[in-house]
Amino acid sequence: MDLVMKAIMKLKLATVVALPLLPLSSDAVEYGVDVVSSDYQDYVVHIANTSNDGQTTEFCGGGLIGGEYLITAKHCLSLTQDQSNDSRGQSGELRIYQGIEYYAETYYDVNYTVIADGKNPAQKASAVAKEASHGATLKAEYTAMNDNSGYDFNYHGDMVLLRLDRSVPHKTGALLYPVYDIDSRINYLPTDTEIIFRGWGRTESGESPDVMQQAVVKTFSVWGEPREWTIENNAEVGSDVYVECDYYDANFPAEGPNGIGCEFNGTDLFKVYGIGKQHLKSGDSGTPLTYGNYMLGIAKSELAGEVTFTHFATVLDVIGASINKVVYPSAAGMEVTQGSSAAMQTSIPVQNFTNDDVLLTPTLVDSSGMFSMDASDCNTTLSSLSGCVIELSFNQAAQPIDQEYNAAISLSNEHSVPVNISLVTDSSVGDGSVSGGGGGGGGGSVGAIAWLLLSITTLFRRKRL
Repeated sequence: MDLVMKAIMKLKLATVVALPLLPLSSDAVEYGVDVVSSDYQDYVVHIANTSNDGQTTEFCGGGLIGGEYLITAKHCLSLTQDQSNDSRGQSGELRIYQGIEYYAETYYDVNYTVIADGKNPAQKASAVAKEASHGATLKAEYTAMNDNSGYDFNYHGDMVLLRLDRSVPHKTGALLYPVYDIDSRINYLPTDTEIIFRGWGRTESGESPDVMQQAVVKTFSVWGEPREWTIENNAEVGSDVYVECDYYDANFPAEGPNGIGCEFNGTDLFKVYGIGKQHLKSGDSGTPLTYGNYMLGIAKSELAGEVTFTHFATVLDVIGASINKVVYPSAAGMEVTQGSSAAMQTSIPVQNFTNDDVLLTPTLVDSSGMFSMDASDCNTTLSSLSGCVIELSFNQAAQPIDQEYNAAISLSNEHSVPVNISLVTDSSVGDGSVSGGGGGGGGGSVGAIAWLLLSITTLFRRKRL
């Protein structure tokens, strides 16, 4: 479909105006590959937000939490002209697309209220204090850490948590965790780890992809541990990278095991790097970076081969207090092709965002005999902010499926997770759709004026995603 036809179709969207002219919309995933429907996680959504001028639309990603909440980048919203303002209590409208397509057929037009904002002065002060305290702890342990580095406690606060006016169903989910837990000293994103990032940004040719794209990125250091003061070139990613500090420089053996050149970089950001030609570029702000069952950060900006993500290590308590409930996927379960006899499995994350410990005793309520579960991880007392994962299996006897099935997982007297196996036809499998969507969508691309403005934005070295 040519650009003109795409632009015409785009005008059909009720809340999305054509010509997204903002620098947020330039390239995102370069040299990526199409995401297949079976790999799509429907808590990761594509969002459209009309700017204050009413003439432009910003496209970003976001992560659903329990159906009622959405976390994304602050600069994705157009609540105020001054992005440095605390926007808590302000409201707006979003269109949330769910599915691998750029303009998925299933979408939800929602109203939202900002309930947590990274620009809140109290939140910033708390985060910086935690960064400084952790930096001081590291310096006490590694006495040769560089005195002049590692104490630049930058805080960008490019994160907002939204409460939606209606629940957006999602079958999958992830536990919102820090990349590095300051108290337990647990690293949830090991150094030298390859991660698959999935988002809807533009391709290397500058066009909107038909479907979600994925690229492989890698970590070379994590936020919570000291790293090398200098950077080194890495041929694997074709870029200079910050590496984890080994406290020893072979070129200066007299310094001993606690050599100079190590720092703790106190900030609310961490970096990843694209493998080979695969890189992330602008266009995917707010999209979660996940590793296993953890959502560890949301995309913020890119510079050359590196991409920065806003992490939750110093603000998870604020997010928890804003949600203040036990959350799990709002429409847990799976989609099954009619007539399929395949056995299926899915993970159901449960997270305690209250201030109190919550005792869980998971019990499967299933009259059909088609379900089984491993809830050993959740048969415990969840402390505040912690989470667990239930592994749910369906149709282990490999029977042909020709109807929907429903069950429930009773977590406690107060919490029960409804489970649904929805029946779909071959043609609809994998589009990420969920019953109860908001209506039809359309295709789209930017026009000639947009391309001109987008080309101008490439003159700037650092761009928002």
